[in-house]
Amino acid sequence: FVRTRSRPWKEALDAGFERADQEPHIVRRFGELTARLYALEALLARGAALVDEGQAAEELSRDAAADASLTVAAAKALAQEFGVEIAGGIFELTGTSGTDGEVNLDRHWRNVRTHSLHDPARWKYVHLGNHILHGTRPPRLGLLL
Repeated sequence: FVRTRSRPWKEALDAGFERADQEPHIVRRFGELTARLYALEALLARGAALVDEGQAAEELSRDAAADASLTVAAAKALAQEFGVEIAGGIFELTGTSGTDGEVNLDRHWRNVRTHSLHDPARWKYVHLGNHILHGTRPPRLGLLL
């Protein structure tokens, strides 16, 4: 969409950029959002590996369960934050034409925001903080996963 429909800002045109996808601020923002996605994917992969290790173990230790739970909780919390930021960034990057109802890009923001309200990140951060500060393990209720 940015390559085909978005238009560069006047300042970008004056600087010689003919298309929005050449504009340095647009390119940089795509880079920032992509870096967040890559970091989240790495954290999620680590959490999945810890869950797999726990399931493969003959006996799951309380510490192994806590490590897996906290890592997955961190991934879920960041996914909510980054998801809202990335979905909102769609409009920042596409400009006003991205808000056209026929394009329906706003559904991505609505979907991620709705999911974030069903399972808020705030308690995941409390459990992570308590673990780091006090060594407290999260409750073993399946709520963090």
